[in-house]
Amino acid sequence: MASTILVDNIQDTGGNTLISSNGTGTFTTNLPENISVADFWLLTSSFQGDADPISSNLSKAVSVTSNVTTQSSGVFSFPLTGFYLVTWNVVIRLDSGSEKGNFYTRFTTDDSSYDFFSAPITMTSIGTNSYTSTMSQRIVDVTDISLCKIKFGVDVSNTDTYTRGGSAPGETANRFTFIRLGDT
Repeated sequence: MASTILVDNIQDTGGNTLISSNGTGTFTTNLPENISVADFWLLTSSFQGDADPISSNLSKAVSVTSNVTTQSSGVFSFPLTGFYLVTWNVVIRLDSGSEKGNFYTRFTTDDSSYDFFSAPITMTSIGTNSYTSTMSQRIVDVTDISLCKIKFGVDVSNTDTYTRGGSAPGETANRFTFIRLGDT
């Protein structure tokens, strides 16, 4: 069952409005001065098996600043240098059997050699359409926007494993968030 969260405003713990909506899909931001990039991407349709990297059906759902991340063939580029919090909310469906999979983030500082950060999942199907999720989160230091890139991949042992996609931000689907925290 998919959940939807509808909000008019997002506030920090001090009651300061960070993001507000005019009700027509347009957002106004009042983010802290150092938050100059805040993007939210979706995997728009599910796929079965491995992907290195996830390279299709990626769509930017929300950008709340004028500086935006871009992607080409599953490789994401950053618009500004700085420290970024990159989050991947992983959602998978297993139709049968068991699964030991790795859902990984790879980051490069030279546009060539990627390091590896994994969010492993182990699960056993309790019937058709068993779902599970995890989160992969890391902070990366983008020192050069032409050389520093990031990509996401899937390595599963059971071909009955589907990486879940959906076309709306409220759907139970894989989501990728990029937030610039500050200067490098």
